[in-house]
Amino acid sequence: STVTACCCLKIYDRDAAVQQILSETTDPDGPSPLARLCWCQCAPIPRKDAGIQNIEAISAFAGVTLQSGTHATAGSLETVRWGDYDAATRTLKTTGFGGWYQPYNTGTWTE
Repeated sequence: STVTACCCLKIYDRDAAVQQILSETTDPDGPSPLARLCWCQCAPIPRKDAGIQNIEAISAFAGVTLQSGTHATAGSLETVRWGDYDAATRTLKTTGFGGWYQPYNTGTWTE
């Protein structure tokens, strides 16, 4: 649809979505028109690895998780592999949609 073409990177099937979420850059075909206009993101951006895959207790979160339940975003796929992790405070700063604060995070959460 027109809204999807403007606001989303792409529509992927499930398996391809997982590969995109774990990709080391944002969409290799380039950002959506919305990202180009609102965030001045004109090319794929390398993602910042939070390093959580190296911490045994939380390493599974570096993969892709599935939200289950009956809430509005049930069935969504996401990862927290990309972001700023502070081992001293055990705090991860990440955004679901990217944007100004973490533009490398676009495409890491599906709806």
